[in-house]
Amino acid sequence: MAAGGKGNGGGNGNGTVSNSVFGTSGNDTITASQGDEFIYGGDGNDVLSGKPGNSGNVVIYGGNGDDTITGTRSADSLYGGAGNDTLDYSASNQGVNVDLGTNSASGGDAQGDTIDGFENVIGSRRNDVLTGSAGDNTLDGGSGNDRLYGDAGNDVLLGGAGNDTLYGGTGDDVLSGGDGLDSLFGGDGNDSLDGGAGNDIMSGDAGNDTLSGGAGNDELYGGTGNDTLAGGTGADILSGGAGIDTADYSTSDSGVAVSLASGYGWAGDASGDSLSGIENLTGSTNSDMLQGNTSSNVLTGGDGNDSLYGGGGNDLLDGGNGNDTLVASSGDNTLLGGAGNDSLYSGNGTDTLDGGAGNDTLVSGAGDDSLSGGDGNDLLYSGDGNDTIDGGAGNDILTGDAGNDVMSGGDGNDALYGGTGDDTLAGGAGADTLYGGSGMDYVDYSTSSAGVTIDLNTWSASGGDAQGDVLGSVDGVIGSAFNDTLIGFNQQGTSGPDIYTNIFYGGGGDDTILGLGGDDTLFGGTGNDSVDGGAGNDSLDGGTGNDILVGGDGNDTISGGDGNDILYGGAGSDTLIGGAGNDTIYAGAGDTVIGGENPGDHDVLNLGGDGPYQIIYATPDHESGTVQFLDESGNVTGSLDFQNIEAIVPCFTPGSLIVTAAGPLPVERLRPGDRVLTRDNGYQPVRWIGSSAVQAAELIVAPALRPVLIRKDALGSGWPDRDMMVSRQHRMLMTGPRAELCFGEPEVLVRALHMVGMPGVTEVMPAGVIYIHIMFDQHEVVMADGAWSESFQPGDRSLSGLDTPQRDELFRLFPSLTSSAGVADYAAARPTLKRREARLLMV
Repeated sequence: MAAGGKGNGGGNGNGTVSNSVFGTSGNDTITASQGDEFIYGGDGNDVLSGKPGNSGNVVIYGGNGDDTITGTRSADSLYGGAGNDTLDYSASNQGVNVDLGTNSASGGDAQGDTIDGFENVIGSRRNDVLTGSAGDNTLDGGSGNDRLYGDAGNDVLLGGAGNDTLYGGTGDDVLSGGDGLDSLFGGDGNDSLDGGAGNDIMSGDAGNDTLSGGAGNDELYGGTGNDTLAGGTGADILSGGAGIDTADYSTSDSGVAVSLASGYGWAGDASGDSLSGIENLTGSTNSDMLQGNTSSNVLTGGDGNDSLYGGGGNDLLDGGNGNDTLVASSGDNTLLGGAGNDSLYSGNGTDTLDGGAGNDTLVSGAGDDSLSGGDGNDLLYSGDGNDTIDGGAGNDILTGDAGNDVMSGGDGNDALYGGTGDDTLAGGAGADTLYGGSGMDYVDYSTSSAGVTIDLNTWSASGGDAQGDVLGSVDGVIGSAFNDTLIGFNQQGTSGPDIYTNIFYGGGGDDTILGLGGDDTLFGGTGNDSVDGGAGNDSLDGGTGNDILVGGDGNDTISGGDGNDILYGGAGSDTLIGGAGNDTIYAGAGDTVIGGENPGDHDVLNLGGDGPYQIIYATPDHESGTVQFLDESGNVTGSLDFQNIEAIVPCFTPGSLIVTAAGPLPVERLRPGDRVLTRDNGYQPVRWIGSSAVQAAELIVAPALRPVLIRKDALGSGWPDRDMMVSRQHRMLMTGPRAELCFGEPEVLVRALHMVGMPGVTEVMPAGVIYIHIMFDQHEVVMADGAWSESFQPGDRSLSGLDTPQRDELFRLFPSLTSSAGVADYAAARPTLKRREARLLMV
């Protein structure tokens, strides 16, 4: 009979067949008739078989496709052909012995068969011996006490019912014992062994194997490699062998209790189990108790309310879902609570605790630990060590101990307590309580979505993430990326119980930072910042941007950083470093000034004080040297060293009317060659004109640059005849018998700053100012706004106040000014009064 095939009749002689059947290109099912038969399956996944009881000669070719071929009880010729083909002896009444590697077959229906091209074998219902080839084979023993040998390749061995022995051989094999007392040996490779029902013995041998005992009292031996052993129900022996091995109870219908320290299990599928060479445990979906040993263990609780105890190694405890309790011992441990209200306790190693979702309690011991509460209202307590503590979402309580801890509350209304050590507290969003404790502690608002205002002097906080925060016992502030205002303590004291030292980091944005009292360290960060150290020996760093830095009292170190900065030393012996950019530096006796070295930098040193001084240059370019401050007798009273300073900064402001041969002209319209009226020499040509611009920001922190306003008639009727504004160092002519009486000179020059306080003479603060300098062949007294005042007189101070191009131009016009003698020859047109002399004249 042929189903799905095509047959023809033929002779019955020697070497011939009585019937030939050819399959189609589809999936054919062909069963031979009585007598000699030739069957060819062709393409497709065919089922080809001889007639049971046929005593003729049967030849079967599977052809292409994954075919299943069954011979007769006679000596058959069976060829699988291309594809993944199966030789089926399931109908044999006696056991068979089939070796696919040698293509040999004997016993039962296999006796006398010629076989070739098969990958798989199905044995009889008796006791079979089935051996695979070097390829990937499936050997199915069926019922009976079978022996199956996979040989090389990734094989599947199915013992079926009976007491079977399965050898996987090399390759990644799958062995299934089925019912009965089975013995399974994985061999080399990463094998999967399943004993099934009965008391089975199985060994994974080499490789990372998975062993499952199933029902019965089984013996599982992992061998070498990292193996997973699941004993199933019954009192099992689980021996991991070499490698990192896991006992898996995830299929237990009830909670298990297992101790690797004692080597025994009780409750659930672990009841009666004996364990050795096991490093890791996986619990059930119920409430488990898992205990490690002195090795490094991985304990996985899974679902349920689990209790996990680590032992003495570097352990990973994973509670999974449920309300779990995780307890680690010594070693560097990782504790994962998972979902649920968990309790995590670590030892004295470097531990990681993650509560996961739920209201968790995390307690770490000594060591540099990491605690993360996750979602929920969590309680986090860290022990000694430099710990990182993150509350996550929810209203959390974070408590540090000894060590420098980094604490983050996350979302919610959190409470952070730093303990001892230098701690950093970031409350995050919400109204938080931040208490640093002892040590140098910081509050961190670097992640705030808006600028903050922090005043440690009043413990007030507002704006951005600081809104609603309560602060206490913190010394430093880390600002946001926006415009912050940070204010420090107003008290003095740097030792003992009264330490008032602030460290502020402005971060991004245009920040205002006030150190007030104490020895402060203040960083502006990026942006155009205003930083004031106040009292104490402070360190100020403007960072990137156009910053204003004021040292205040004390011996301060001030660094402008990148940008066009303004540095003001204040009282004390200060070190002022301009950094990159065009900086303006205000300094005095005792200070050290360092400008920038970048090409194109133009740094200005403003001495801004009263009294005379002299400059001793150390370099030919006049950019480095020493300023010596002198008393009234010319004695040196102090000095200032400077480096890389292009200008050291008297002068009219725009609008001042200068009398010329062409009539009064605004000073800004004058040009070299214009003839200007002088008091001593009539009309003289202007030889050089220069200017210096001062921005409003500079005027805020540098009083020495602010102009002086002289009101109309302030120096006498019509003197000046209109309001005029000049620089502080600019000198006005004063005349009269009082001058001659007091100083022996009928006419003297008085600096504008020394006249401040007279009726009609005040210092003013405009929104920026431009000072204009005019110079003649000699120092002259010119008529400006109806008053006699000086022209530009080159000297160490005034020359250094010019930028390099202007100074170079002046030196080309007056080469003698490049020497000290030349400068000295350019004498003042009148004597100049000192401050006390000026006050005497104005009484």
